[in-house]
Amino acid sequence: MTRYSQTLRVEMLYLAIPAVSGEETLGFTRTALPLDSVNRRLKDARRSILLGAGMASILALLLGIILARRSTFPLRNMTRAARDMAEGKNHGRVPEGQGSVEMRELAAAFNSMNDQLRERMEAVSGERNKLAAILSGMKEGVLAVDAQERILHVNGLGAELLRLDVNRDLGRPIWECSRVTEANELLGQAIRENRFLRREITAVSATRQRIIELKASPLACEEGRPAGAVLVLNEVTDIRQLEAMRRDFIANASHELKTPLTVIRGLTETLHEEPQMDADSRERFIDKLNRQVGRLAGLVSDLLSLSRVEGDREQFEMETVDLLELAKTSYKENLPVAEAKGVSLRVQLPNYSIPVTGDRSALTQALENLLDNALNYTPKGGEVTLKAKIHEGQAVVEVEDTGIGIEPEDQLRIFERFFRVDKARSRELGGTGLGLSIVKHTVLSHGGEVSVESEPGRGSRFRLRIPLSA
Repeated sequence: MTRYSQTLRVEMLYLAIPAVSGEETLGFTRTALPLDSVNRRLKDARRSILLGAGMASILALLLGIILARRSTFPLRNMTRAARDMAEGKNHGRVPEGQGSVEMRELAAAFNSMNDQLRERMEAVSGERNKLAAILSGMKEGVLAVDAQERILHVNGLGAELLRLDVNRDLGRPIWECSRVTEANELLGQAIRENRFLRREITAVSATRQRIIELKASPLACEEGRPAGAVLVLNEVTDIRQLEAMRRDFIANASHELKTPLTVIRGLTETLHEEPQMDADSRERFIDKLNRQVGRLAGLVSDLLSLSRVEGDREQFEMETVDLLELAKTSYKENLPVAEAKGVSLRVQLPNYSIPVTGDRSALTQALENLLDNALNYTPKGGEVTLKAKIHEGQAVVEVEDTGIGIEPEDQLRIFERFFRVDKARSRELGGTGLGLSIVKHTVLSHGGEVSVESEPGRGSRFRLRIPLSA
């Protein structure tokens, strides 16, 4: 117990313990201690306990931080790697030898997932690159849209035909980007009706008119609903032009063949029905028959020649030919014809050879056709000049006349099959309308070019350019 000591005048702590022997109490033992001394010792004890507890807490905190950092370091690595993967920055691996057994297993599983993801992304990227290469190399334009008609992909030709900007318009609705309304409507209809559609349109640009075939196919998802559509654009301008040319050729050839055949049939029927015809009339009929047969034979011959020069280059017997020699031969062959028509035929030829690689008979026929055309359309008293030279590494042959000339609008068509500037005069002279077309295709087959300069009433100049022989 504690009480104030009147003797010492301080607070004292008293302790009394009984002295026992067996069951008999012999007395009591009492001791007293000033309370200040006890308080000092308690204070010292509290200070020591607090100091020890603080040091133990700091040590435990440091140890916890170290253990926590060691435990969470693999998690931070995996978090950082996962964030980088999500942002597409890299595909780094996480160390597998750190942390607890569970953390090491988690790191191994993360690395395995990372490897599989990288392989799949590489496969997807490779397939995407292949698809992009295939689509960019196609002769057709390709456009893909989703169910909301937003552009998912378009190759270069598709962007050109639809007048799109690949970098700007991806992800935008097709009807917002393209002015080709027929294509927009066809895609929307294919998505709505979930079926294949085809349409042919004519697109007019600043330079020319293009015919485009559109084919729209819906893209179906797993539920069978349209997930979008693919549009394939194919320019068929050349095909349609060739079809038109083929129809025109068949019609013209049929007409040209029909005319002499009709005349021949009429003449032969007359001769057959009039066995008593006088000799002079019979002779006139036979002369007309000969002229029509000759015209028919010339037409068939020109058709065969045109078919030959329009075919493969392999059909020609290519050799080194002196174009100067061919020009001289053509001049000599046509000189009697020019004299009979009263036309002056002149030559301006060099004193050196002009070697070219070509088919001798085809080139000869081309020169013959040019001279024949010039003589036919040059009136009596006119002049035709044959020139040849080497200019800028090419053989150049010119046939110049003082004939009727060609109108500017006809100069673009003068090399077409069966085209005649003066149809009445051409038929009167027995022309087939194929001569200049044969010239054009012969020169093109030899890697050259042909051109014409003409002024109505003042004559024409036809010029052939053919590469020199190596």
